[in-house]
Amino acid sequence: MFIPLLDSIIEDLNRRFTLPSMEAYDLSLFIPTTFLQQKMYCTSEYQDRVSNVSKRFSSIEPNILHGKTILGELEIWCQKWKIIAEEGIEKCPNNAIEAFSSCNAKVFPNIKSFLQILSTMPVGVASAERSFSTLRRMKTWLRSRMGETRLTGLCLLHVHREVNVNELIQSVIERFANKKQRRLDFVL
Repeated sequence: MFIPLLDSIIEDLNRRFTLPSMEAYDLSLFIPTTFLQQKMYCTSEYQDRVSNVSKRFSSIEPNILHGKTILGELEIWCQKWKIIAEEGIEKCPNNAIEAFSSCNAKVFPNIKSFLQILSTMPVGVASAERSFSTLRRMKTWLRSRMGETRLTGLCLLHVHREVNVNELIQSVIERFANKKQRRLDFVL
């Protein structure tokens, strides 16, 4: 009983984390906070991983160069962010989009291409599954007591709990109160 369970878990992990998907994770090596926190920007392992990434993604982006050119560009990129982090001049980018917007394409064309690929890759998140479970709970509780629009709105409010609803409610009340002259003051 226990061995088949372990076999299925191992098989599932191997299917999810194939070699191409693991190579795609190496694109995050170009994000400044990644290589600064791990202090791996000067190691030969880091340079080998970057060389493998450049070989892998050169078929997607034909302008990407191999070898010493990319490593030289990477060394300048790492030194730039190391100095900025030490002096506290500005905040280091901690995601692909911030790094992409702070990367000068004339100075770092290859790194800009890698960050563009990383920024446009699909991200696997559980928000879709979370919204379906929310809808199931809401539908069970409410059944057919309300229209589809209201049900959708309630589900969205439940999924995105971090949104401050009180400010939105206040702005709706103010807009309703100011829409036309009323006999009584509309106060909440």
